Amino acid sequence: MRLLHKLFSSSTRDLAAPHAGPDASPEVSPPRSLVSFPLPPGQYSRDMPGWHPQMKPAAQLVSDVSQMDSLKALNKGEKYIEHGPSLPVRPSTLLDATRGGNGPVLSERLHANLLGGGIVAMATPTQSQSQLWRQGMDEHQVTHVVRLGTDLETVLLDLVPRTATPFPKGIQPAGSTPDGRHWYVTLDPTHAIPPSMMLKVFRELAADPPQPGCHVAFQSPSGDNRSAVFAAGWKIYQDVSRLCKAGQCLDQEAIEDLVQEAVVKLKMNRSTQLLNEPVHVAALLALAHTVRDTFQRRGTPHPDEIQQRAFPMAAGAQATVGDTSGTRHAKVARDICNQMKQIRWATTSLYAPLKGSTGAPHRIRIDRMFPTDPQLKGLGGARLVGAWANPGTLILEPTGPAQALALAVACLKHNVAAVVDVGGKSEPAEAHALDNGTRPFDEDSSATFQWQGRSEVPLGDALGATTTRMEVSAQIRGTPVTRDVSREPVFVQSKDIVPTQRPMELIRAPLTQGQAVPPQELLEIGKLMEWFRSDGTGTPVIVQCPAGDWRGVMAAAADKLYSRFQEGALQADNRDQVVEGIWTDLCTHYSMDLADEPDQLTSLLGMADLLVAQGKKTGRW
Repeated sequence: MRLLHKLFSSSTRDLAAPHAGPDASPEVSPPRSLVSFPLPPGQYSRDMPGWHPQMKPAAQLVSDVSQMDSLKALNKGEKYIEHGPSLPVRPSTLLDATRGGNGPVLSERLHANLLGGGIVAMATPTQSQSQLWRQGMDEHQVTHVVRLGTDLETVLLDLVPRTATPFPKGIQPAGSTPDGRHWYVTLDPTHAIPPSMMLKVFRELAADPPQPGCHVAFQSPSGDNRSAVFAAGWKIYQDVSRLCKAGQCLDQEAIEDLVQEAVVKLKMNRSTQLLNEPVHVAALLALAHTVRDTFQRRGTPHPDEIQQRAFPMAAGAQATVGDTSGTRHAKVARDICNQMKQIRWATTSLYAPLKGSTGAPHRIRIDRMFPTDPQLKGLGGARLVGAWANPGTLILEPTGPAQALALAVACLKHNVAAVVDVGGKSEPAEAHALDNGTRPFDEDSSATFQWQGRSEVPLGDALGATTTRMEVSAQIRGTPVTRDVSREPVFVQSKDIVPTQRPMELIRAPLTQGQAVPPQELLEIGKLMEWFRSDGTGTPVIVQCPAGDWRGVMAAAADKLYSRFQEGALQADNRDQVVEGIWTDLCTHYSMDLADEPDQLTSLLGMADLLVAQGKKTGRW
């Protein structure tokens, strides 16, 4: 009932802060009892020991901020937005600050403010604002969105439905193809915000952050304190991480200064009526402490510490580099996996074994599983057993001749640049769906993989990989399958573009079987996958891997890490954090069973060492 009361009263009262007119000064209230403003139930009770002790310093910080003359002056200049939430905002930082309106109430526009540092805090758009939101995303390059709220709020406040959220060009809505750059976080307005909830989102966000000039938008119904806390929290997460990497010691006073800076910045650029509750500021203080303590517990290695280290290697592979202790990576890997295990029990309903899999029953995220193409229903061999590890990498179990049509259709409709087979040379060889020639199917359907030139051309790499070029085409019930040719690489001439054919490569790159994939092999597979994406990292790659095996997902992890290195985002002082972000994303968006594979994660950390020591990028970026 408390939630319904808040929702129905939202037209005259902000969901998170007492309503005040433009000339009112923010009031400081004492900390609410933890009973009336509790943490969400379930696993978030673990946040209490770190959150509760910060209530007293949070109340003092709120009091100090409320006395700032600069904020009192800004409060008088805040304005309401016509048909918008009852929260006055700073006009000069609005996403659309050029739209007319000089009175106390501005004409209708997005209730969204630019906070600086690539951050936007805003009210979740309503149905009627869909077009405004799409324009705002394109104009300001909003490439990442964290949406907070509940399904009930979406219905009662007529918000843009989750499945209909407009996305910027090049990004697909959730449910169509997986997209790791959009998060939906269920959070009731009557609950305090758990620091661990923010930390989980920020780690995933840090694994693939907005590019320079782009923005991440934090949304909540009516633009209340939920989006404000997350927006301030993202700044704090980045600031604390940066200072810890630089070797600075952050005591309680330093943390309070960082949090106060983030709170003041949000108030100055969005609304002085936000973050006036000590309960929310306490969550930000607890978040800062958690990030700092994580760095202190693991230690941040200095580049000079990188030395030779022995890893289990495949025959002929070279020794790799790593840290002096020989055990640090293993400890970091165990810590990260243990964190994943702590949240796994609360998310079991999101995962299930792959239907039709013949291997170990790994639990895969249900919404990432590759669906059967509707056009293929009723035809034999229509199911491909696999799931998206990320938006650019589809992991499939081996495909035979019976699945050739399904595979050809997938390659065409998703514009697949390459199929990478990581099965070992000593493993049983079976007929492959991509074998040369045309295969007929029922009802005038067929699949063609027309090999071009020599087959299995050696690539001269350490893995002994080979490549076979081919043209893929298919028809279903007499109709040729076409692909999207609107985003072809600029170097491809229009006369060479055939919508019913897809140029593609079959890469055979055997990875070591029966143990953690060695770091050197991960580095080699990462290079191969990056090279064979025909348009940077924007074109999907399929990884075929024996059923019940982790080699496919490790290839996806290596590909992601190598891309981060090529972008310049992987450095000696942040390599653990980059790897952690990639692993967290794979655990939460592909399979939580990866939390049981610290040895694989140890190898991925070793690959990061190799990249940092190499310090050499290709010219493709």
